Amino acid sequence: MRLAAAIWITALALAAGGCGERAADGAPAPDAPDVLWPDPNGSVVADDPIEAARSFVETYIGLDAPALSGFRSTGGGSGQIDAFRRGEDGRPLAAVAATISLVRREDRWFVTQAGSPEVEIERPAAGATVAPPLPIAGRGRGFEGTVVLEVRAAFATEPLAREPVVAGAAGALEPFEAALAFDPGDAAAGAVVALTGSGIAAADGFAAFPVRFRR
Repeated sequence: MRLAAAIWITALALAAGGCGERAADGAPAPDAPDVLWPDPNGSVVADDPIEAARSFVETYIGLDAPALSGFRSTGGGSGQIDAFRRGEDGRPLAAVAATISLVRREDRWFVTQAGSPEVEIERPAAGATVAPPLPIAGRGRGFEGTVVLEVRAAFATEPLAREPVVAGAAGALEPFEAALAFDPGDAAAGAVVALTGSGIAAADGFAAFPVRFRR
């Protein structure tokens, strides 16, 4: 998976602070700006990383029956899980749609970000403090040359703003850029999401990471 360096640096910072496969005793659950899913104060509780990744892909991204890899520990109570594409017959393909990064806190698993070989968000950086209109820039390739950009409030499954942009359709990733106007309302945190497909698991790659809203 290729992501902008700033995103990887932020992901490592989010995952730091644990020991082995467990966070230190008494470590608090992540704050809203530090995770994508699930809400630390919500009703969804994931005590297994696969469960957390599956809930994220199905509920947050909106893809049914994702084909997932096993969990790969990266140390410090964090790790990664791949989501694979599916063929027209429904069988999983070797192609990775996205790689999901997770962290364990208080015996619960949280998704901190997702990155895809199909789309790279280069601006803003993960964890950045942003305000509307939000410039989003990167490179990607999508279904019929389209990448869909979204700004969401933290843990929301519907966007505050959505805009399709023209990117590559095949071959090399092509640059895209847009400025999304949105009203954060009372939300202090949110997320930037990019979707590269037609809304079906066989076509979609996706990338997402949390941001803070300037008050």
